[in-house]
Amino acid sequence: MFLLACATGDCARGLQDTFRRSLDTIHRKMAHVAEVMVRFSDKVICPKDPSYSTVSPKVAKWSPFFDGCIGAIDETHIEIVADKESKEDMRNRKGFPSFNVLAIVDHAMRFTFVGSGMSGACHDMYVLRECQTKPSFPKPPPGMSYAADSGYQLAPGYLTPYKNTRYHLQQFVEVDPST
Repeated sequence: MFLLACATGDCARGLQDTFRRSLDTIHRKMAHVAEVMVRFSDKVICPKDPSYSTVSPKVAKWSPFFDGCIGAIDETHIEIVADKESKEDMRNRKGFPSFNVLAIVDHAMRFTFVGSGMSGACHDMYVLRECQTKPSFPKPPPGMSYAADSGYQLAPGYLTPYKNTRYHLQQFVEVDPST
């Protein structure tokens, strides 16, 4: 049931028709499997090296600018269908209801943390602070940091751009003169 619902986006009533079970059974089983999947993800989605003892060669070429950078952190909005009561609470700044999902990736583009379930109306810093309270959140060791966008405050462990500074891409990218 869970896999079919994830793959097709089918609602509980559609699953009820397909599997010929009561809505109560559908809701209980879906909640149980979702809970197990979240616990499983805490074991699978984690840093490969929690001490960050090695430096990625992908970052070494940008030395000294990104020395100590252990990955990137950002959020995205996942559009959802919400009931009338919670639709306004879930509405993001773009006007549609969503979940605000925080993700952390390392330099090999592997997810090391995913925090989900926050309302789309929540600000990035609020979501980050909520995720930091979870035991599975990979806190950056002293002297190391995550690259983050301007939605986060400049703080130890988080490398954000300076406010009111324009960054020009051409300054940082090597351009092939033949193109």
